[in-house]
Amino acid sequence: MRRYVVSEKSWYSESWLWLGALFISALLVWKFFGSIYALAIAALGLFLASMIRFRGKKRVGDYIELTDTGIVFGEAGDHSCIAYNEIKNIKLAKSWLPGDPAFLLETSIGNKKKLQPDDYENGNELREQLNASFQAFECKFAK
Repeated sequence: MRRYVVSEKSWYSESWLWLGALFISALLVWKFFGSIYALAIAALGLFLASMIRFRGKKRVGDYIELTDTGIVFGEAGDHSCIAYNEIKNIKLAKSWLPGDPAFLLETSIGNKKKLQPDDYENGNELREQLNASFQAFECKFAK
């Protein structure tokens, strides 16, 4: 059994290029088109920055444990688990923010759980462990 804990990390370092390009485009739009259009781009930048901040403020202290038969989630004091043989479909949920896609797990009884390995410490190792476990239990990846 291996435990992975939610890491406290800022996503600004991975998104500075998007925010910088948005800032420069707002300045150019302000110069050549007008301030109302620049205000719209600034609002978009503020929305993007708040989404990045929200993504960085995940519930620190939550964890995930990978066992031989399933995944145990510890979130906000509640515990739940999904057995590998209960997983009906796995979708890769791509985000508009930079990073690898998240796993969207759908069980045979209809429950859905989104799992983003990048939110956890040793996220790459967690992603590899999950892929190995999914292959070992022959879980289907939906296209």
